Amino acid sequence: MRTHKNSALTIRLSSEQWLRLEQRLIQDHPRSVTLMLSVMRRELGFTVRRHREFDSDFYARETIVLDFFDARQMTWFILRYGELV
Repeated sequence: MRTHKNSALTIRLSSEQWLRLEQRLIQDHPRSVTLMLSVMRRELGFTVRRHREFDSDFYARETIVLDFFDARQMTWFILRYGELV
């Protein structure tokens, strides 16, 4: 888990970390929570976006970025799912 240097309310995940987290979210919440951004934001406090970074050899690496809108919800998320990220 990494927080973005410009925002304390952002967590970056690898694709593998996101897959593990997504499976757990599906177990813990109705499927609609992970399918709809507005519901995800309301219920979990964050939205998901995919970001592609390129290294010096032009190799693309996809990262998943969780954007939180409230520090309390981010803290709750870390306490609940921290072992997955």
